[in-house]
Amino acid sequence: MSKLVSVIIPAYNVEPYIQATLRSVQNQTWPAWEALVVDDGSSDKTADKIKELASKDKRIRLIQQANAGSSSARNTGLKAAQGTYIAFLDGDDEWKPDLLEKLLTAKEAAKTGFAYCGYTHVYGKKFKRGFRHPYPEGDILAAVVGAKTHIQVGCTLTDKEIIDKNDIRFIDGCLVGHDHEFIIEILAFTQAAAVPYELLNYRIRAGSAIHSEWKWQKH
Repeated sequence: MSKLVSVIIPAYNVEPYIQATLRSVQNQTWPAWEALVVDDGSSDKTADKIKELASKDKRIRLIQQANAGSSSARNTGLKAAQGTYIAFLDGDDEWKPDLLEKLLTAKEAAKTGFAYCGYTHVYGKKFKRGFRHPYPEGDILAAVVGAKTHIQVGCTLTDKEIIDKNDIRFIDGCLVGHDHEFIIEILAFTQAAAVPYELLNYRIRAGSAIHSEWKWQKH
């Protein structure tokens, strides 16, 4: 299918969240997708929750590996991806139903290889904080490097050809900042289209790599 989107989902001990995450993919108004869920050596029942949904929806595929971090899990997903486009979603986050359709429409209208949208921080069950950055378009590499805007990897859609042709991968073993560098590398090769809406619920929770105790080895 020429407009298939490969959705790569790294999952590590996200048993309470992973089914809601996958249902947010199933609820997309854009139907042409495959979900590659890479279980990164979870010690809880994350894999069982994925299998339960995958048994009923063949677009969901479980890939299991020994624990190696989210960079490795995303790279594993990239190797298995068969779509024309690549999207990412963390195993505890959720998309709004029209995220894929809006990103694909904007990207094709602007004739770029990359599109992004905004996101909402979700703290616990009640508190939320909206996106507070501008939505530049075109050549936005300097804006991203200079932190004039911020792009969350779960808010992006990229031509797989750009990633493969330029051998862009996540840095194995790097737990913090690897997604930001990945986006910067993509933006060195293509312009961007922006969708000025908050279409991702980005969960802030204790225990995730970016919110854990600071250690120089992983940061």
